[in-house]
Amino acid sequence: MVASIVEHGTLNIDTYAEHTGDKAFINGHYYSEKAPLPALIVVPFWWAVHHFWPASSPAESALDPDLIRLGGFLIGSVPFALIITLVWRSLHRMSGFSHMPLAWVAALPFFGSFLFIQSGAFFGHLIGAAFLLLAYRAWERTHWLACGLFSGAAVLCEFTVAVFPICWGLVILFRREYHAFGRLALGALPACILLAAYNTAVSGNPFTIGYTHQVGYEFMHDAAGFGLPHIDHLWHITLSDYRGLFFYAPVLVAAVIALFVQRDAPRWWMDPVILPAILSILAISGFGGWWGGWSYGPRYLT
Repeated sequence: MVASIVEHGTLNIDTYAEHTGDKAFINGHYYSEKAPLPALIVVPFWWAVHHFWPASSPAESALDPDLIRLGGFLIGSVPFALIITLVWRSLHRMSGFSHMPLAWVAALPFFGSFLFIQSGAFFGHLIGAAFLLLAYRAWERTHWLACGLFSGAAVLCEFTVAVFPICWGLVILFRREYHAFGRLALGALPACILLAAYNTAVSGNPFTIGYTHQVGYEFMHDAAGFGLPHIDHLWHITLSDYRGLFFYAPVLVAAVIALFVQRDAPRWWMDPVILPAILSILAISGFGGWWGGWSYGPRYLT
């Protein structure tokens, strides 16, 4: 998609379609089926490289290796560093860490997980996670407009993280904080407009995403591939050595225990992390492509 926009001035990826298995076929053309924001972020950077610092000339219809490296850096490495930095800053404000090296405490859990593997790849998972973390920080500070803005950006990187802002909005409505809900919705409005415009440009329908037209994955054409939770899938994306979340990020076991034993812990169904995290895991277990294709660990749960 990046190469098509910059080098051919079009959203369709017909020129590169034979080189990728992940694509949608809509109205006689091939398109990227991914959430659009990661590619759109890379576009101006690749435009600058392409016009002012000519990269190597790839073979006809092949992607330039420099584009892959640039995308991996901007969409993988930078968000990975941002996540660690945000955690490091948060630890500085907590008690109980005065005699511990905070940089190690912040960095090791991530370098010791499958997130590190994603940090050099042009995949939308890490940048979606970084935006979601920024949204959660805004939630903690009751900055509702910023929370909506970052939540919208996260969804434009990874559609499945919509579970989090939906839960947050319902919690606010349950509390009858209607002004806060309005600001949250207003913050998310730009993302909704951008997604509707992108979907319309691709399919002619503002509510149709590329996943519902994915080539070679017919199960995606109905409800974007989602169905009821499946116990076998749930095992594999949580505990097994195939895609297990707790197997490939074992520090989460200690984190979950610490979360539930802390004093003044909120009820789990009102916690802004626990409930949407559980719902996300259940949703992915009912997803037709739950195994994640090319993956080290459960990349959909990043």
